[in-house]
Amino acid sequence: MKRLLTVITAAVLTASLLAGCGGEETPADANKKPTASKSVDEATGDAPGAGTKYCELLGTDFATLFANIQGPEDVNDAVDVIEEIANEAPAEVEDQWGVMQGALGTMKTALTKAAELQKKATAGDVSPEELQKETALLMKDMEALNTPENNKAGDAVSAHATEYCGLQLG
Repeated sequence: MKRLLTVITAAVLTASLLAGCGGEETPADANKKPTASKSVDEATGDAPGAGTKYCELLGTDFATLFANIQGPEDVNDAVDVIEEIANEAPAEVEDQWGVMQGALGTMKTALTKAAELQKKATAGDVSPEELQKETALLMKDMEALNTPENNKAGDAVSAHATEYCGLQLG
């Protein structure tokens, strides 16, 4: 997958901001925990890494995980999941995850800003024009993760996930 970090974070950022503009969260939504996608067991069944914590974590429903960001503490939890995946990475992709972990600070900062903006939007403290302007600035921060080094690492991790875990990322 090209630009793994950029794709994940751009989708996350968009989902976070859109969730903030989309209305009230229901109590049932507030209690949702990120889970592996329904097809993870099916996808990993015959793969060499089936049953490993790494593959299980890679199967996390990132859309749900990041769409449920309501504040900076939720950003920390979401970034912790990515860090946990990196820490569980097999030796074959350990260096690539290390490269991508270097970009987590940028991602965390942008997502924290997005969460704060989301709260302001929900409270009506930001105009639609300001929301659009701030969203564009945050997306620009995410685009900064689109480096040849991150792209190469993301491609390697994605290819390994397909082979080792039987998962298609992205």
